[in-house]
Amino acid sequence: MVTFNHGVVILLRIPEDVTLYMEVVKKDDISWSTFYMGTSIIFTILGWYLGSIPLLFAALVYLGISIVHHRKMKKLF
Repeated sequence: MVTFNHGVVILLRIPEDVTLYMEVVKKDDISWSTFYMGTSIIFTILGWYLGSIPLLFAALVYLGISIVHHRKMKKLF
């Protein structure tokens, strides 16, 4: 946590509950974006199997969003 004012960077005290607002993933865990990708793939297959266009569309939208989020998170770490 920093502030930036006219070229001066000041390090602020980090709140103790900061992990509540950040995605903290341990080495052997999966990220939320990976979890959402997996569930989106399952619902895409289910929507295709059932012939449900609204379900298929929603699942593909969520799949696209989760892929974008996953790529952004990989760039950060």
